[in-house]
Amino acid sequence: MQRRDFIQTCATFSAAMASIQLNALAFGQADTPDKNNIIIHIFLRGGCDALQLIAPVADRFYQDARAEGLKIKDSGSNKGINIANGLNTLPFALHGNAGGLAELYASGKLAIVHACGISNGTRSHFEAQDLMDLGIVSRSAQSQGWLSRYVNALGENNALIPAAHLGGVLPLSFSGSNKALALNSVADFNLKGDARLAGLIAQSYKQEKGVLGEVGRATLAALATIKERLRDNKKGDYQPKNGANYPNDNPLADNLRALAQIIKLDTGLRAASVDFGGWDTHDEQSWRFPRLVEKLSQAIAAFYNDMADFHQRLTLVVMSEFGRRLKSNKSEGTDHGHGGMALVLGGRVKGGKMYGSWLGLDTELLDHRVDLQVTTDYRAILAELIAPNFAQAAAAASIFPNFVPPKALGLL
Repeated sequence: MQRRDFIQTCATFSAAMASIQLNALAFGQADTPDKNNIIIHIFLRGGCDALQLIAPVADRFYQDARAEGLKIKDSGSNKGINIANGLNTLPFALHGNAGGLAELYASGKLAIVHACGISNGTRSHFEAQDLMDLGIVSRSAQSQGWLSRYVNALGENNALIPAAHLGGVLPLSFSGSNKALALNSVADFNLKGDARLAGLIAQSYKQEKGVLGEVGRATLAALATIKERLRDNKKGDYQPKNGANYPNDNPLADNLRALAQIIKLDTGLRAASVDFGGWDTHDEQSWRFPRLVEKLSQAIAAFYNDMADFHQRLTLVVMSEFGRRLKSNKSEGTDHGHGGMALVLGGRVKGGKMYGSWLGLDTELLDHRVDLQVTTDYRAILAELIAPNFAQAAAAASIFPNFVPPKALGLL
């Protein structure tokens, strides 16, 4: 190779390594796949209307406060899917487009926590999302995300991809991590450019000492291992199991499909995050919300069906930064509210049941007389889900600083 070609090729290598976020990878032995639990956090960014996704259909305050297209009923138009074991023996119903979620709930795999969220009452998307990503409830010097602290506390040093975010750049929940990778598909984890590149770089790092040499050699080893595992499973050839059908035109389904492949490749994944936006429904909610619910429900149902062999290792939790106002606005939508919901899914989850404390929607019981009260701190849910992965409770507690978990909800 001519010197000019070598320089150009190395420049290509630099760009390629930047594209796979070299500084956000963890490197170690590639031949010891991890068999422990995997936490998957799906963030519904924008503020999902918990009262339309999981509706107290018999509550007269709910029915009176909302425009016709923004409420779920137990019969007639906008009829929801009635679910068993509601809170305070009250009847609740899932949105009519949440058929996949309803089936998971009825089968005892999906649990619902209602009236949960951040206890400080913020209605700012940016503040609420940042706080939840950091695992706190008020501004502090904390700069490391809760998922970063979680993965670090596990002490994993031998995984190809111990942590990943599917779609876009790493969220704040993985800030401060040297173990998380942002990617859109397994095929993205590749060294682009001249075919001679890997050999040249391997040679250049062979005698390199210190962190640079260690990272370079480990990177190439990880790339080679993934390439080998993908040899018979190229992009576009992935075949879901159990007849799982990931819907088209559904970004959440695309990301969960990619996540399924990463897990099945035995990359040592322990934590993953996926964002699904568009929930800020100030207007046209009667048209927009059902489509979002359908995408959410179909994607999660397809993923869980595809991952049947991994159910006992998976715990999937869906959250949003807050709910929406009880009363609909004049633009056929709802404004920023307070109390939201969480969906928890997995083989170890005690599903088919709603959890939390439901105060009701009487005006005197609402937060500032307008919003659903938060009765379960979102950290209580996350802390309960990750606790079994640690031998000592102190390790789990360190992930959510200055938070003392209350009595467990009993989700697992």
